[in-house]
Amino acid sequence: MLLCGFTAAWAAQTVTVAINPAGTGTVAVNPTAPAAGTTVTLTVTPAEGYKIAKSDIVAEATIDPGSAQMPRPKDAGPNVGIILELQGEDPADLSAEREYTFTMPEEPLNVLVTANFTGIPLFNITVADIQNGSVVPDKTQAAEGETVNLNVAPETGYELDELYYMKGTEKVTITGTSFQMPAGDVEIHATFKKTQAMYLIGSFNGWSDATMVPLTKNDEGKWVGTQAMDANGTFKFKDENNTWIGAESNGNCIVQYEYVKNGAALHLAMPGTDFEIPVAGTWTFTVDRDSNPMTVIISGDWYFRVETETPTNGTLRANKDQALEGETVTLTVNPSEGYEIDELYYMKGTEKVTITGTSFQMPAGDVKVYATFKQAEYNITVNSIENGSVTPSKDKATMGETITLTVSPAEGYELESLTVMAGNEAVTVANNQFTMPASDVTITATFKKSTYTITVTQPQNGTVGASAATASMGELILSLLKQAMRLTRLR
Repeated sequence: MLLCGFTAAWAAQTVTVAINPAGTGTVAVNPTAPAAGTTVTLTVTPAEGYKIAKSDIVAEATIDPGSAQMPRPKDAGPNVGIILELQGEDPADLSAEREYTFTMPEEPLNVLVTANFTGIPLFNITVADIQNGSVVPDKTQAAEGETVNLNVAPETGYELDELYYMKGTEKVTITGTSFQMPAGDVEIHATFKKTQAMYLIGSFNGWSDATMVPLTKNDEGKWVGTQAMDANGTFKFKDENNTWIGAESNGNCIVQYEYVKNGAALHLAMPGTDFEIPVAGTWTFTVDRDSNPMTVIISGDWYFRVETETPTNGTLRANKDQALEGETVTLTVNPSEGYEIDELYYMKGTEKVTITGTSFQMPAGDVKVYATFKQAEYNITVNSIENGSVTPSKDKATMGETITLTVSPAEGYELESLTVMAGNEAVTVANNQFTMPASDVTITATFKKSTYTITVTQPQNGTVGASAATASMGELILSLLKQAMRLTRLR
């Protein structure tokens, strides 16, 4: 029996790439000479204007023709071998770069990767004849799904009204200034309208067109502006053509409007009435020009008026002539000499509100503050007095009253001094009377012992003498008789 044998030496395994058509993209292999079982990464990059899907890429394991080992019958032509499964997902944009992977087969198999790129159809972008402005796209051709950016430029005094493209007979509105290219040629259209403008005019600027306040259009399409106005100020609106807006030709308003008071809306006027500011302040005007009827919202801080009535017998002053609701208003109240506050209050319409102390919280409305004064009563006090008493005709009195003092010395005493003091000031006392000052008074009196005269009547058949010619009650007096001497008490 004849045995024959041989040993085959295999070359290193390789991965070969074929691009179809040539120049339509690239496929990078990593690693380039992988060993069996290695994960091979394919980085697939279409050329500009081309795309490819995973299904357009074939990775097959093969042995060159004539080799001693074939992976399977060559039923599909030369160099056709085992088809390898690619891993990875297609991107949403098939013209974008992406990666796929496969596992290198056992030796001696090599891998041939064939990538079949296809061209992406480009569609034409044209611009129709446009008046009062221009629209320029950033490209003249684009593939389906590609973003087309537009440069929209209105002429001076105009603004964009409508922007759209036509694809055949289909009209598609363009939102913003870009759109996604459809699968077909498009023609871009735009219309421009005269720019809208809105101005505030009124008593605050003497109804002068030269100094009208421009309003600004916000993102909601409403016109907004701010202006300081006095109470009872009136105003209206004009448009870009300097004609009344929201008003008849004679200026009478045909809009409805409302005030927003400290955040709360109050509906105050309807069509046919005139605009008027209720209280002074800085106001924000928000105008819905497109509503029917046109609506104006006037918002701001509501300052209410504070007035004071001029009183008699005193003065009254407030620390402010206007205030917000809830704000503290402080009053300075000064009675005239001899007077005091009788009543302090404010009137809000027909409502009378008593003020406690000299301040109050501002209500939601104009107020007028009143003060009345009355004559003040002052105390009459008598200090402690010895050896007598002083009694005033009353213990309280108003400034200017005449007070009579009843002075009653104790037995054997007489008035020495009588003083009336108003603080540190002495009050004049005449004939036991004084005029009441504008303050409390204190009465002080002193009494001294009375001095009496001693008269001696001489008896018959003798003489009598006294030890003193005068004496006070209770003093001892000695008398001398010619015949004898004895002690006598004289009364």
